[in-house]
Amino acid sequence: MTHLALGAAGALGLGLLGPWASAILFSDANKADTATSVFYGISFFFLSASTPSSGTSSFPPGARVLSFCGPGCRQLRESRSW
Repeated sequence: MTHLALGAAGALGLGLLGPWASAILFSDANKADTATSVFYGISFFFLSASTPSSGTSSFPPGARVLSFCGPGCRQLRESRSW
């Protein structure tokens, strides 16, 4: 549920504030239009909403998974099922 709320807040923020923020950052001549900002917001929502399921549904519950936690760091863990 948290990822859905964060995705919705991010989508609204990108859709509503995207043109204004890009005008401040890149000048009025290079600002993003409203349609582009809305579509970026929609894609942000779906990316955020799918984040919790991507790590847990990739492997069956209880499978041993080798995960990389950084350069030179590896750890073996068991996958979880929600």
